[in-house]
Amino acid sequence: MKTQHNGGGGTTIILEPGDRLTDVPRSHLGIATVEIHDAFVDPPRYFDEIARKCLLPSMREYLQKVTSSGRWRLWLADTFMPDRTTFGGFQWIHPQLQTLLLTPGTAIAPRDEFATLYSHLTAMRWEDVGFAGEIFEPAKHQTLTDH
Repeated sequence: MKTQHNGGGGTTIILEPGDRLTDVPRSHLGIATVEIHDAFVDPPRYFDEIARKCLLPSMREYLQKVTSSGRWRLWLADTFMPDRTTFGGFQWIHPQLQTLLLTPGTAIAPRDEFATLYSHLTAMRWEDVGFAGEIFEPAKHQTLTDH
């Protein structure tokens, strides 16, 4: 288990295969949701099951390719931009693809091709914690009326 500062002004706890969730400091333990605990048992299998259910063929292939690499880390982060927010997700490292962070969970899913994806993931991130490059659940999408 490693601890590092992140771009959001907070701290990220990084767990790798062989680490234990029970060793996570109290400050970050609450970030590990039930879904994160479930996925931590066998991340490749957990995320492969999500990928196989995806109705978008190119997204399914992409997720299967990324998660089949087997190289993963669990990130549990807090940020302070401007208030404390938290984020937990599995970072997948593939030698030929951009690093991807997947947050397991249940989002409010639209009734379309994204439904199965959103019903198992609350976020996908292609950048470090605190930066752009994310797909959030539909309820968190901004509209033009937000501005």
